Amino acid sequence: MQAGLWAAWTWALFPYFIQWPVRWIWDTSLSALLMACIVYLTLRLAHSHSAASLVGYGFAWGLVGNTNPTLLAFLPAALIWIYYQRGGFSARARLIALPLSILLLTILPWLIRNQRVMGYAGLRDNFGEELFLGNHEAGPGFEPTGFNMSWSHPVWNSRELEKYRQQGELAYIAEKKQIAEEFIREHPATFVLVTAKRIVYFWSGSPEEPRVHPTDPRFRTALLFTTAFFSFWGVLRMIRRRVPGSYLFLSVLLLYPLVFYITHTNPRYRHPIEPIMTILIAYLFWSASQEKSRVAAYWKRNRTAQPSTEDLQAEALRQ
Repeated sequence: MQAGLWAAWTWALFPYFIQWPVRWIWDTSLSALLMACIVYLTLRLAHSHSAASLVGYGFAWGLVGNTNPTLLAFLPAALIWIYYQRGGFSARARLIALPLSILLLTILPWLIRNQRVMGYAGLRDNFGEELFLGNHEAGPGFEPTGFNMSWSHPVWNSRELEKYRQQGELAYIAEKKQIAEEFIREHPATFVLVTAKRIVYFWSGSPEEPRVHPTDPRFRTALLFTTAFFSFWGVLRMIRRRVPGSYLFLSVLLLYPLVFYITHTNPRYRHPIEPIMTILIAYLFWSASQEKSRVAAYWKRNRTAQPSTEDLQAEALRQ
């Protein structure tokens, strides 16, 4: 509870988080809210398996899918975790089948609309374009300064916009996907190199992104790298202490960024999982403070005899 309060106040007051809902009018802040809610609801299902809870959980995933399908990367891990919360095949099958059915019913209207209007059976059709932006001859994943090749996007490039209008959305994206796939096949070593760079950029920020505060890239990189480092430290501490749901938190950090590793990245793409990262950081420092208090209490109880280093380490591990 105390770690949760620390995380909540940090989220409410930290300037870096405050900028997104006022500077970037997109699904960025809503996606962060949805990811936090879906992790919370997943954890709740460990204690409540009622039909109403499962139906609500499925609707929540439907809202996630219709808002930002990228967040669905967490769905397999969530369902696997839920599956092992109950014994018996029939009970486990119910835990999976009911939310999945509601999810499919929730996204079905949008799938039908896309098929009839766009001729595309999916939630979003832009993967080919995103793959192209980070993987083509003009700039494989990064500019010389480090920023991704968003200037090849029709939003920023008038020639690409005209081509988009002439070809139509699906044909335009299909062509871009083909170009990206050919580039990856012909330059596998380059693809591996820039994928490694994109992994670094996802967690520490693109060196060039003047629209994101702090605008000083050195300070921004230090901030983002530090929070990423503490987040992974926090989840590993959870796992070591066998905190319920710790592997669920780890799966968020591991699965959500995968699509950005192979396409292109931007500091705002990390924001949907930053509420989870904030919780992990808060847990790290809260648990460290609790451990320090326990060690201090141990010293007080045994102040007549100076404890050895081995005694202190054994007491910390025991706690």
